Amino acid sequence: MTLAKALKALPKADRDLAKFMKISPQCELGKGEPPYRNHFETLLKAVVSQQISTKAADSITQKLRLLIEDDFSPGRLLSVPLDELRGAGLSGAKARTVTELAEAIISGGISVDDFEEMPDHEITAALTQVWGIGRWTVEMFLMFSLARLDVWPSGDLGVRRGWSLIKGEHMLDAKALEPIGEPFRPYRSIVAWYCWQATDLLKEPK
Repeated sequence: MTLAKALKALPKADRDLAKFMKISPQCELGKGEPPYRNHFETLLKAVVSQQISTKAADSITQKLRLLIEDDFSPGRLLSVPLDELRGAGLSGAKARTVTELAEAIISGGISVDDFEEMPDHEITAALTQVWGIGRWTVEMFLMFSLARLDVWPSGDLGVRRGWSLIKGEHMLDAKALEPIGEPFRPYRSIVAWYCWQATDLLKEPK
């Protein structure tokens, strides 16, 4: 699977998507090497981002960066007392999640170094063993850290809203949106990316 093939194939799969792709910036997801090599860092940031705004997540991440002196490693995170993690803005639940993730990586229960070669479902099974890591967090990691091109985050509000804007229809719930991704295999991540773009570029129908 390559981005070039996806950009050629997807407009043929859906007329409304093709129309939107003409006015949107071109997707670069998966172009070249995955952007982040420190998988613990990107997983931590995904956990921080759960159910809060991008602005709030960026603020907390910056506080964490200062707290751990820009050393996003499991060992460094575990050296920080829990109350200081909370002081940086992490909820009790998220502090527990990142701590248990760090412990699992250090113990070898999760081998992030093997993720590059592992299929999506095995990575999902490994990560969701950690308390507080669910489907959305893994999907963001697969897309933006491993640059996997066939992820369909149908439960993401931005994807749901963006698809409705592209189609000019009412927003679907996650269950209804899930099968809509099927015709776009093996490039569903690219469609999701364009859905996010649509939330910025298109207006809600009156």
